[in-house]
Amino acid sequence: MGLVFCPECDKKVSQYVETCPDCGFSIKKFMDDNNITDITKAFICPKCADIYFGYEKENKPLNVKCKYCSSIMVETNENADELFKLRVYKATKDQFETRSIQLAKEYGNNQFSQEEYEKRLIVTKDIIAENKRQRELKKQQSQSVPKCPKCGSTEIQVLPRMLGISKIFASNRVDRVCVNCKYRW
Repeated sequence: MGLVFCPECDKKVSQYVETCPDCGFSIKKFMDDNNITDITKAFICPKCADIYFGYEKENKPLNVKCKYCSSIMVETNENADELFKLRVYKATKDQFETRSIQLAKEYGNNQFSQEEYEKRLIVTKDIIAENKRQRELKKQQSQSVPKCPKCGSTEIQVLPRMLGISKIFASNRVDRVCVNCKYRW
């Protein structure tokens, strides 16, 4: 079953439902009116040239309206696998963007807008930068959290170190104790 985002309320729905269960928008009519029949195919935004590689490649619902400029996405006859390989393995970013523009012009009925295209590139660049910043922040946070050397748990207690048989406290030394496996170091 393929999923799409409802163009009205942006909730995930089956591409085959008559109406959106959340807002009542006529999904089937919208899909029929816009000739959206097979979401496994590649889709192109006719204005900003954003490409959706098909439900099987993207593994996420199709935005039937472009997430950047809100234009209705256009189903293409392009091979989604080939476009995906072109983007990921074969082409430079410029070559892929050139191909995107060609597809938008070919399938978009003269709707392509250089201004919308450039806006999309800026937004995409900002999203990539933010994702990179979030990954780096997460990496820094995970590196600064102490982990048990035995089991890897992050549930650690810090206890004052005890010395000798009489169990007197050592000066300002501490032991770390894993709450999970009780390992002490």
